[in-house]
Amino acid sequence: MKKLIPALYLLFTGSIVASSQETSVVFFDQHNERTVSKNTANSYKVFVEDATDPNLVSVKEINLYTKEYNTGMVTKKDSLNQGVFKYYNSEKQLVKEITFVNGIREGMASEYTNDHKTATYPFSEQFIKGTVEEFYVSGKLKAKKNYLSNTDQIIRVINQDTAAVNYLLQNGRSDTLSLKEKMYKIEGIYDGACTYYYESGTVASEETFQQGKLIKALFYDTLGSLVKTEKNPWNLDKMPSYKGNYINYLSNNIRYPNKALEERITGTVVIGFNIAQDGKMTDVWILKSVHPLLDNEALRVIKSTYKKWSPGKYHNIPMTKPFIAPIIFNLQ
Repeated sequence: MKKLIPALYLLFTGSIVASSQETSVVFFDQHNERTVSKNTANSYKVFVEDATDPNLVSVKEINLYTKEYNTGMVTKKDSLNQGVFKYYNSEKQLVKEITFVNGIREGMASEYTNDHKTATYPFSEQFIKGTVEEFYVSGKLKAKKNYLSNTDQIIRVINQDTAAVNYLLQNGRSDTLSLKEKMYKIEGIYDGACTYYYESGTVASEETFQQGKLIKALFYDTLGSLVKTEKNPWNLDKMPSYKGNYINYLSNNIRYPNKALEERITGTVVIGFNIAQDGKMTDVWILKSVHPLLDNEALRVIKSTYKKWSPGKYHNIPMTKPFIAPIIFNLQ
């Protein structure tokens, strides 16, 4: 494995701190490549020379869109992440700590929710290996997940198994990413047993993976009774669902405002809302407005469904999830 580490250095690093100035700013695009213009940038990094160590430079990276940021140190010569990096959300709350050794993720990492440690991740040679534990804010065990421990096998899956990689990326497709990007975004490969628990301690889901592929999942209710056997990896993360025929309900209950009819106002109003763990609708808002008349009618009909939803689930555990509802008004 000694031959692998220099290769990982080449994949994940590239010198960007070459200025003799004490402070410098560098912009990066969505692919984490340098760009000279802020207009095409997705994020930027602020580098400040460390007065206590001439070989290190402090860095703060800020996402221009989400306002999330991270802080840490990099080597001045090669821009390798060195030591503990801390990651914060847009509200300046600590969400993750990862330790780097010469640019490679190494050692135990932690995640936080509202200042409570909610996960621990053992990194080795850039990847999560072994067993990960996740916790509820209460401190009770939420999940125990096993990962591949062989670096060569991990890289093979990332490089060759498109289906497994797409599942791990969740919000993206691997065919748009380079190997370097995939290896950075995918922290590890599920392998073996992954068990998820309700906060009561009862098992919610028992999942079995083989080198990133879901073999089988068993779902249980809060009393411990088996309710479903699942082999589709996408069904491990389920969106909220309407109890009944959603399209028919909208069609039968939308009332085109008379004044909007007279003025022939048309368009698609897009409504966003959350479905809480108990199935209740919360936080209704307009994502795309057309006209106050149509906006108000769209809000009215969506709010009238507030008791008719089943919550989304993540590994069979009810979760608060958003839902997007386009409401079309036309005169055809």
